[in-house]
Amino acid sequence: MKKIYLQNSRTLEILFGIVVLGFIFYWSAYLSVSSVAPSSIPVHHDDYSLYAAGGEAFRLSWIRPLSYFYMHVLSTAGPDWFAWSVRLLCVWYVLLVWLLLQDVVDKRFNNYFILPFGVAIFSSPIIVDNARYMGVVTQLLSGCLGLWSAWMVLTAARKSDQTKTALRWLALSGLLIILSTLAKEGYVLLYVFSLLYAIYRWKPSLKLFLPMGLGFAFISGSFILGAKVLAGSAFLGVNDPSSTYYVNLNPLSILQTIGVYLTGGNHPAMRVHGAVIVVLNIVIVGLLVSRLRLRRQFHPSVYLMACAFIVMAPYTVLPNHVYPYYEILWIPFFIACFLSLISDFKSRSDRPSSFVGARLPIAIMVGLALIFSVADFKGRQGIARWYDSMALENQKLLREIQSKSKKIQKVKSACIKGASMFSPWYLHDAGYLKYVMEIDATWFVMSREGEPTHSGLKAGADTSRNRTVLITEYGDAPSDCVRIEFSK
Repeated sequence: MKKIYLQNSRTLEILFGIVVLGFIFYWSAYLSVSSVAPSSIPVHHDDYSLYAAGGEAFRLSWIRPLSYFYMHVLSTAGPDWFAWSVRLLCVWYVLLVWLLLQDVVDKRFNNYFILPFGVAIFSSPIIVDNARYMGVVTQLLSGCLGLWSAWMVLTAARKSDQTKTALRWLALSGLLIILSTLAKEGYVLLYVFSLLYAIYRWKPSLKLFLPMGLGFAFISGSFILGAKVLAGSAFLGVNDPSSTYYVNLNPLSILQTIGVYLTGGNHPAMRVHGAVIVVLNIVIVGLLVSRLRLRRQFHPSVYLMACAFIVMAPYTVLPNHVYPYYEILWIPFFIACFLSLISDFKSRSDRPSSFVGARLPIAIMVGLALIFSVADFKGRQGIARWYDSMALENQKLLREIQSKSKKIQKVKSACIKGASMFSPWYLHDAGYLKYVMEIDATWFVMSREGEPTHSGLKAGADTSRNRTVLITEYGDAPSDCVRIEFSK
């Protein structure tokens, strides 16, 4: 086969990838669909909580300690730092899949292949969620560390002829998978699978790699067990069928959940996108089967395809916890798998130019990127408009509170009427108002049973340590409280 790939410096490749993918991310999530600049205005209740995480003293626990420490440090730096760090994690995650692809297929693609690769991934409507919703921080932090650990395992196996170097890479991979597990449980399976694939593919010392790799996986598993047994983490599943974290191991339920994720996660803005993903997977399976029949050998693309479903696996047993924004974790693997398959296609031209040799694969990738761009634009635009409108509404709310902050601080109380489900009292303990806006007061929020927002406001008040108190009329609050009314 003609040489259609250039051996570039890995450091330059990473820097180039960050710049290119960063621009594509910014274009897809903001410039192409919104006239509003990126901000850290909270929209969801998780946003309020995460931006305020630095206000409380950090307490070490079994439950995702690294994620909580990350949240504490970044929120202390400020909401803008927190928001941009999450966006950077999203870009870094996709870059890691690209680097994994490069090593798995034993080729260094010319840098221009990363352009359609990034466009195909970041065209998805869920990229708007991943750019604006801060609740994705745990999955992205754990995902980046988990993918990095898998990449290090493959690197160690490829360098197994240099024992000391291989040991360093393998030890680093172990540290990374342990850190990934401390951020969120979900990448140990990927680590073990990558370890076994590396042993199968590059034949390193079995006595060295298997015990060490499985040892790191065992340590990671011990932390997961500790979180469940010692801390009773609900994140690791419960038996209550009505719970968000109900675990259903029924094969039919798992297959159904996989189908839901592949077709757009039941999100109206993802329907067309889901149809494209389904067709893409059918094409990938067809190419894999035909390649297996023709060559009678295990194609590296199988590893990438398996990675997609292994990463998806922890979410498939939670049928009550289906959220489309998780797609960012596996769609890069689908695109990488497709790219690795078409990279074997040869140009009919006999000219020696490496660019000519790459013409067919890059033409197919550009075509795929265009399909995603066109199919996903309206969905991406619709989600962006919703976020922009909600951010504008919350900005007005927060400015109204800020304009009366001196009066509120003086009397130490405020009476709120018309709090919506996107306000800082809904499913939130009002910590944002105290730690980010620096308004230390008691918030008397008007709410009656039967109203759509009552249960969420009550949940927020119950965890607020008396920062929020629910009332039914102004007479239930101090007479000098500062009254603020919002239209629902």
